[in-house]
Amino acid sequence: DAPTSSRTEVQGITIEARKMTHEAYRTAMDELNKKLNATKSSGGYRFVYADGKIEGINESRYFISLGDADAMTDAERVIEAYKWDRGYQIKLQISASDAKNSTYFKDMPSVRDNPAMTDAPERTRRVVSMLGRIRGREDDDIPTEPGVCFIGGFLPGKAVDEEIFKGYFSFPGMHDAGFGLDTDTRIRETTTLLQRGASINEMIKASDGQTLRKGTVDLPGMQAEEWLTAGLTAAEVRGHYFVLEANSKIGSAKTPYVRLDMDNGARVEGDTLTQASLTEGEAVSVWDAVSRSLRPRPNAF
Repeated sequence: DAPTSSRTEVQGITIEARKMTHEAYRTAMDELNKKLNATKSSGGYRFVYADGKIEGINESRYFISLGDADAMTDAERVIEAYKWDRGYQIKLQISASDAKNSTYFKDMPSVRDNPAMTDAPERTRRVVSMLGRIRGREDDDIPTEPGVCFIGGFLPGKAVDEEIFKGYFSFPGMHDAGFGLDTDTRIRETTTLLQRGASINEMIKASDGQTLRKGTVDLPGMQAEEWLTAGLTAAEVRGHYFVLEANSKIGSAKTPYVRLDMDNGARVEGDTLTQASLTEGEAVSVWDAVSRSLRPRPNAF
């Protein structure tokens, strides 16, 4: 079954897209509003600092809250903004700080007046700007303009010098197996994946593992390298970790560093894993099918 939701991080902002009806979205916003406004701070602080619609963005809602009822100070902030578009609920979230307007720090001018301790206004503007540009997207909708695609949505925008994308995709029914995809325009390594073999071999030895395959991979528009290993995972089962890197030494806005990795038998929060979901043959087959499909989207940069 195709996933109905996704989570992505772009420029420090977590983006979630979830397929839902317009009615369900409005109900979800009403329920979140009630939940946040009913939450009490254990320290006696105000919990909700903003709650409303964003002017100029249809079907939008945003909240700024303490985030955690047990927060140690009232300078902590969680900024979350939502909108419904093309059948998807889009959620943006980022943590921030507001020491300037904090009662906890009111008698500590070195903290209260430190610009680095009050980034909530700037981060709120960043979230609002991104929410105005982002849109819902069906799987068969392939944008022709530059930007970031993720399951359920698209964020248009030209490539910039400090752009980070992180995504994770798990398989339905087997959450110990999945893919991570990272791109980063800032990274420019002095070595490639294969040139870091000494440290990788140490990790393989520590996991009582072995190398299944390693070498160069020709991908459209990229020269990549891969390393496939088997061994004992953090979940203490025999599993696999595969990784592919491209543009290691030439990271830039036009040629971002790309890292694709795959876990099979990874730790699953709250669950006890007795064995990896995929056999070695299955894991390698899935890796080959997915990794060889990696390519820059036309006009993406």
